Amino acid sequence: MKMRRPPAPHDLLLLQRVPRWSAAPEWVGAALERMPVVVVRRAGAPQGLVSVGVRGAGRSERFGALVSIADVAAVASPEALVDAQAPLLAPAACEHDAKRHAMLPAFAVLRELAAVLRPFRLAWGPTGSVGFELATGLPVVHADSDLDVTLRTPEWLARESAQKLLQSLAVPAANAGLRIDAQLETPAGCIALAEYAGGAKRVLLRTCGEPLLVEDAWASRLAVPPERAA
Repeated sequence: MKMRRPPAPHDLLLLQRVPRWSAAPEWVGAALERMPVVVVRRAGAPQGLVSVGVRGAGRSERFGALVSIADVAAVASPEALVDAQAPLLAPAACEHDAKRHAMLPAFAVLRELAAVLRPFRLAWGPTGSVGFELATGLPVVHADSDLDVTLRTPEWLARESAQKLLQSLAVPAANAGLRIDAQLETPAGCIALAEYAGGAKRVLLRTCGEPLLVEDAWASRLAVPPERAA
């Protein structure tokens, strides 16, 4: 999919040219040679560049860097992956392994979420390992993998609605025996659904700069750094 807007956090980018970073561990080159796809990180970047992360073979292999937007050949947003029938960013030889997906709890729950989330009328999509596998076809999801999802909330969401949303997600998660890590994407940044649905007066807002404690995640002017909060 061609880029129609600036890259946003959790977007997956297919690179048409793989940069060479002097500080990169040895595994980075091999990972990008296998699949030149990176994920957009929530971090600042100079004009014309985007902050990205490279995935390796395991959780310990993660590398953050900058790439030029001019080197991006295609992008896959989380929303675009919900109904993907084939890897959006992979070479033609790669395919979704439907039989394998049917055996993994994370994909089973993902298939249920469209109906679960429909009443809330929110754009949403998978991120993390599930999103990466859907975009690339690489088998990175395991039987014990969590399901990470981002939910777009451009308008203020009442805490009561957040509590209903969390309860709705808890049912398929409990049935499958896995954890759903749901994040609310606001114009000011990202907050955890579970935290916002709780009783805390302030919640942690992840921005492109430092994380902030806020009373209203849709009004960044109210934010204060965690160490300065009472």
